[in-house]
This record gives sequence, C-alpha cells and structure tokens, in this order.
Amino acid sequence: AIEEALSCNVPLIVWKVKYMSQEEGANYPNIPCTNISYWDERCGEFFEEKENFEKTYYKFIDKLETYKPRTYILENLSPKKCGENFIKLINNFDL
Repeated sequence: AIEEALSCNVPLIVWKVKYMSQEEGANYPNIPCTNISYWDERCGEFFEEKENFEKTYYKFIDKLETYKPRTYILENLSPKKCGENFIKLINNFDL
C-alpha cells in the first residue's frame, strides 16, 4: 500500500518500526522488521519513536510541496526498472 500511494505521488508520514512488537504489542517477540524498505527523502518523512510524531508531522507539513514520491518510484520500482534489474540478475547468475 505504501508503494501504491507513492506511485500516485502521495507523500507519506510513516512510523518506521524496528520490531514486530512495536506495532503488534507485547504478544509478539522482538523480531526485526521494517515497513518502509523502499524509501528516500523524496517520499516524505518517517519517525521511529512515537514520541517524535508531532515534530515529524510539522516537518512534513512544512516540506509538503517539495516531496516527489512518484519520481522515486519511477526511478527504482517501475516495471521497466524491475525488468532491467531482473535481466542483470539473470546475466550475472553462474550455472
């Protein structure tokens, strides 16, 4: 869903979790994870601690017109780019 929003040129503010237990609670072990594996500064803002949400929100609003998430998607995750990466992978595969 994150990449879909970014492809529609919608910048996001995201809570970047480090462990499953951050989102799902104490019933989950501290399994390392990420929810924004494809991201750069053109996509929006993220925060890692809940306490930083308000500060990040105001930064996000101040910079709202500067984000270019679709550009990031086209450069990194478009079908053309993924196809090129797949071909490189195949060409570098030793049998």
